[in-house]
Amino acid sequence: MWHDGHAVGRRTRPVGPLRRRQAALPPSPFAPIIPPAGCSIDGSEEHAGAPGGGGGVAWCVRATCRRVASNPKRRSEERLMQAGKALKEGGLFFRQWLRSPKSMGSVIPSSRALARAMGRAVRWRPGETVVELGGGTGAISKGLIEAGIPRENLLVIELDGELYQFLRKELEGVPVVQGDATRLDEILERQRVTRVSTVISGLPMVGMPESFKRAIVEQSFRAMGDDGLLVQYTYSPVPPIPTRPLGLRARLAAYVLRNVPPAAVWCYTRDAAARAERRLERAA
Repeated sequence: MWHDGHAVGRRTRPVGPLRRRQAALPPSPFAPIIPPAGCSIDGSEEHAGAPGGGGGVAWCVRATCRRVASNPKRRSEERLMQAGKALKEGGLFFRQWLRSPKSMGSVIPSSRALARAMGRAVRWRPGETVVELGGGTGAISKGLIEAGIPRENLLVIELDGELYQFLRKELEGVPVVQGDATRLDEILERQRVTRVSTVISGLPMVGMPESFKRAIVEQSFRAMGDDGLLVQYTYSPVPPIPTRPLGLRARLAAYVLRNVPPAAVWCYTRDAAARAERRLERAA
């Protein structure tokens, strides 16, 4: 109703199902956020009701972060992006497995649980390098980075050309080399890597010939020294690398059920007798 050019009467509100639907809608993360009374925008005053105080600016920032984090649409979009990325990685891994099943060992990438278990097994000190043999799609590499290995101190070696190109894009700031793991000496010399603390291997050792295993072990410990650590994961119930013929001692570090298939993490060090024999060889 109108009176003297002005609208009179109370504001109408939606009722019934429409009002209930509006009330159920989540707040938009882009809607303006107004700080409570007594909270100045320049941060000169603190508001007792704002957790942690900090004035209007701090209160608005915290409120915005909470709103974005609690927005179900945003969370749904993030989950879809993660699922799409995982599907892309899985498809690439599966294609490589179809092309060469023996060299891949599994049809899907390693799980985060296995990556974390490998990261916990690593031995590293500042200035040293951790070498990963067989980078795949980068699942283990990311676990090593999460464990605290700086990107510049990680060297990933991958033989397959398509996986190598994928890793270069996926692992920003990490040196990635396309090469044969049995020629580790040459790769390290080319990359000017002189101090290696741990060698991580995702290579399917169980199905490989004895000469292949010996080449990997000998060159790994030549780079690390007799105090080095070789960490190998496998889907086999038995140790993937023979110990006595290669002068090694094996320890089961973890068994990861949350992986398809379940995986065992083995840590290899030089046997004491093998160390003593090598010292005598050097002295001679």
